[in-house]
Amino acid sequence: MTASKPSTRRVLAVIPSWWPGRVACMEISLATVLATALTGHRAQWVLGARFLPDAAHAWAEVPGGTVGRDIGDAADRPWMAVLAVP
Repeated sequence: MTASKPSTRRVLAVIPSWWPGRVACMEISLATVLATALTGHRAQWVLGARFLPDAAHAWAEVPGGTVGRDIGDAADRPWMAVLAVP
């Protein structure tokens, strides 16, 4: 998990303030996976969902941990992976 934390910080640091588009969990998690791969480490890009309330989310998984899965009130309604891309 330590390999991806610096990558996540680097990804968040380069989001330009002038960008008019959306930069949220899907974009950040995919950029994190790509940045992690460029440093020679492995990560999976995961798209998931949960019920009550219905919601979708994207996160990165690295050997030994998950980056960006638990957001807000997700503790009592866990995310279920729907698609994982190595």
